[in-house]
Amino acid sequence: MEGTDIDANEAKSKVKTGTKVIFQKMWPSFMSTTSHTLIYAWSGINIILLSNLLWPGEPYHASEMGFSYGVGIYTVALSSIVFGLLADRYSRIKLFTIIDIVYGAGIIVLGFLPAGLGTPSYVYFLSCMLITYAFDTGQTIRVSYADDRADESERSQFFGLSGLFWQLAWMIGGFISALVFKDYWRQYFWISGAVTVASGLIISVKGVEPKRGAEKKELKSVLKLDGVEYKYHVNVETFKKTILAPTNIIAFIEGFFTQIVYAIPVLITFAYFQSAPYNISPFVMSIVTFLFGIPGAVVSASVLAKLSDKWGKKAIKNRVYVIIFSLMATYGALLGVFLIPAVPMSPEEGGNLAFFFSHPTHWLIAIMIFAWQMTGGMYSSNQAPVLQKINLPEAQGAMSSANQFLESLGHGTGAIVSGILLSFLNNNYQFTVLIMVLIGFVGSSSWFLTLKWINADVGRVSGILQQRAKEMETKR
Repeated sequence: MEGTDIDANEAKSKVKTGTKVIFQKMWPSFMSTTSHTLIYAWSGINIILLSNLLWPGEPYHASEMGFSYGVGIYTVALSSIVFGLLADRYSRIKLFTIIDIVYGAGIIVLGFLPAGLGTPSYVYFLSCMLITYAFDTGQTIRVSYADDRADESERSQFFGLSGLFWQLAWMIGGFISALVFKDYWRQYFWISGAVTVASGLIISVKGVEPKRGAEKKELKSVLKLDGVEYKYHVNVETFKKTILAPTNIIAFIEGFFTQIVYAIPVLITFAYFQSAPYNISPFVMSIVTFLFGIPGAVVSASVLAKLSDKWGKKAIKNRVYVIIFSLMATYGALLGVFLIPAVPMSPEEGGNLAFFFSHPTHWLIAIMIFAWQMTGGMYSSNQAPVLQKINLPEAQGAMSSANQFLESLGHGTGAIVSGILLSFLNNNYQFTVLIMVLIGFVGSSSWFLTLKWINADVGRVSGILQQRAKEMETKR
């Protein structure tokens, strides 16, 4: 009778999918991501203004800015381990609430920064940023939440939409901060911090916590039965069989090297174009990034993510091919941004959007921005579904946190290395970016190795889940 009940439940269940359904199920993740990213955008696009705010009248402090960003990302790496382990055992909704409230409070405190004092100002700034970075670990919670809340057939669409929300929030936040940061930076921190605190409170009241393992196809039917819950935890055997699987190990290595390259847009791109001889204003930079970056992100989330789910359903290796192509294409687009010669401009010309677009080469640079946003989104919308497929429900948070730990180390290392290289190479941005991209190719190329093992890794996890479904049905 129990088997009949399961079959009946499975027959009645029809997976409802689509953008609207994904939003309805995953809104806590979208809300938390958006609130954090709206704030995060200010640091990149206003990096020259920030340096001048801390050290008035002095040249751009590339090493100090790179150090603060890099150490902050290292903090994210360490805290992600903690929150990843918590996500495997405790409510993800409560964790979303905690990180939003504390992160927002840290930004509010940053609004009281004593400006213009040099080193004392920098120490205060760095202290506040470390607090916020310690609670900027939404990725580990988001992956765990998605594994139990989003259907397997819509994973790329979710992560694609999540990436789109990140891009929208980053660009809108950058645009707003470009307009107000110079004169109203304190108010910017106070208001944006309060918005993030409010986000946490809303999630705590309205968010829904799903059953652990509820969206694994091997467990779906049995977990729909009353009183059946997935209560397995990582042990030595499953650790060896799944977490130490070859695909996981390669993904760890790749993430570190890839994120070294992904530090380029934040710390190098804006400093490059806003400095002499180009003198492009933060306002113009935010408009150009918005006009060309958002369409690229939309194409990635609305078209390429759906295609990825379609291809991934046919064969898991298809996702690997998409990841490899995405990384290679993104690196090429980033190089194009710096190798296409920008036109030197005065500060007045650099603040004129029409003058910026009067030069054909600037259109080419804008097209490269479109390309890197589009192809970069393909990477994020396929990597997470691959890792979810080769790991058990009780290890989703731990694996996500371990992956984020190494990615954050890579990102932080990229930030610090970029600042050191710029200083050592006398601000030769092109050579600096070329070196970092070559480092990134080490990681992207390693994905070719996963093609040998990924089917076996997926099959191993599926077999364990099928056996556990039978055990849970028997114990019912």
